[in-house]
Amino acid sequence: MRSLFPTISGLWQNQHKSLPYRKSRKSTDQSRTHRSAFSLVEIVIALGIVAFTFSTLLALLPVGLKTFKDAADTAIEAGIVQRTVNDLQQSSFTLFDDPAYIKSFYCDDQGQITEDPSLAIYTITVSRYRDTSLPVGSGVEPLSSTLATLRIAIVNRTRSTATNLYSAVVAVR
Repeated sequence: MRSLFPTISGLWQNQHKSLPYRKSRKSTDQSRTHRSAFSLVEIVIALGIVAFTFSTLLALLPVGLKTFKDAADTAIEAGIVQRTVNDLQQSSFTLFDDPAYIKSFYCDDQGQITEDPSLAIYTITVSRYRDTSLPVGSGVEPLSSTLATLRIAIVNRTRSTATNLYSAVVAVR
């Protein structure tokens, strides 16, 4: 009867059995199907896929750059409008007494005010657009009885066809 557990002498005999003879992998009769290289067809297909992918990405590049420039222009214009409205709201009430009030100034590509029009990218024109009345029956006596709506027009020199209009309400006498 055979034991379920091998004996020590049986283990020693199994360890010293000779291994079967194997041929060397570097034998000259090895077939071509066992090589691990790529075929020319596989390389051409891979290059075609890579070329198609890169051409698609390069086609999207101009669209992305235009979107980036538009976003940058919008951010700069928002900064110019914010600074202009802040300056207008802190100015004297008497500044806007003239219904024909118009003021123009220039900003560079970063939105900073410049005196030299040749360096300007943005031309900003502020004009009095119309009078605006305060609501009646608010119960609060206002410091000024009239409000003026000012129009802020920004022209981008790099896109001269586009004029963006903004408005601000300020108090007048």
